[in-house]
Amino acid sequence: MSVVKRQKLDNSNYISLELEQSLITATDLRRKLYDDAILLENGHRGAVFTSKFSHSGSLIATGGIDKTILLWNLPLKFDTDIEQEVQDSINIAALSGHKKAVTTLCWLAEDEVLVSGCADSTLGVWDVYSERKLRKLTGHKSVVNQVVQLNDDDLGAGSGASVASVSDDGLMKFWDFREKKSICGVDTEYPLLTCCRGINNGRSAIGAAHTIYCSGIDPVISAYDMRKLDQALWTFAGYFESTSSLSLSPDGSTLASRTFDGSLHTFDLVGLLGKEPKLKNVMSESGNIPIPGSQNEEWLIRTCFSNNNVNLVSGTLDGKLLVWQQLSGKLVASYEGHGSAVLDVDYHPLEDIVVSTAADGTIIVREL
Repeated sequence: MSVVKRQKLDNSNYISLELEQSLITATDLRRKLYDDAILLENGHRGAVFTSKFSHSGSLIATGGIDKTILLWNLPLKFDTDIEQEVQDSINIAALSGHKKAVTTLCWLAEDEVLVSGCADSTLGVWDVYSERKLRKLTGHKSVVNQVVQLNDDDLGAGSGASVASVSDDGLMKFWDFREKKSICGVDTEYPLLTCCRGINNGRSAIGAAHTIYCSGIDPVISAYDMRKLDQALWTFAGYFESTSSLSLSPDGSTLASRTFDGSLHTFDLVGLLGKEPKLKNVMSESGNIPIPGSQNEEWLIRTCFSNNNVNLVSGTLDGKLLVWQQLSGKLVASYEGHGSAVLDVDYHPLEDIVVSTAADGTIIVREL
């Protein structure tokens, strides 16, 4: 495994690099793939809860228990040694301003704005180019567990909504950055730990692009039409463990959930309109259906789909990165490298590259 150390930043004379210089084309990226996993070292102090590729795939944002957000160039393999090549440019910015751990991140369109959720109950809106916090959003009463990007018309024409967030306070809130307070929301009885937004590309039901899914401590997945939040479109309560992660396949046809017993469930959303989804597969580390309560995960471990809809990726408590074929439910690959629970994974938008972060503070970028 190659090791890339984060460049130490002197805040007294640090000059921000122009992010335009860090952008690479998809053609360049395909010429510079690497075989060895790359450890981004000396970044965060303590657990790294979240990692997200930018929409272009050239940047990675990470956030952790040290209250900071770090921006990284995607490591590339050149003719020279990778450690020497990236030493001076791999970490390009550090964003500070939250009072507690950064728990979740979300890039907005064109990669100019980054939104963060925090354990201090606030959301931060950041200008990536100037490295400034543009706005602090308040309204949650407890830890913000996840934020997801929305389209301007998700709540109806002219709504201006930018992101949705879920929190330990049981609230799912919707935000317009022109306002400091949320513009609307859903109130539930139990902590919400995860959410994801629907996609409509022709395979999903009419209105899927306006659908948002949420779940948490209460082991129920709920779907809402964001244009009419007074009642759920459907709920699914087919298992007995709390949900730590929801993710949607890039084609919008499959919803995946990870539960606190370490299992992953996939649901068929094709043609669904106001009806409970059909369970497709149940996956686990061993390949067997887990016994409820067999694991008692203390971390929120996230999942993601590959960019071609084929595979589902998630971490484990013992530091592994696992890959399943989502249609067959077959475990096809296992990777090591982290020293403790793998908390978040994100798939590159163009290539078979995954970034993973862990409770021991490690960040690993690898080609699958």
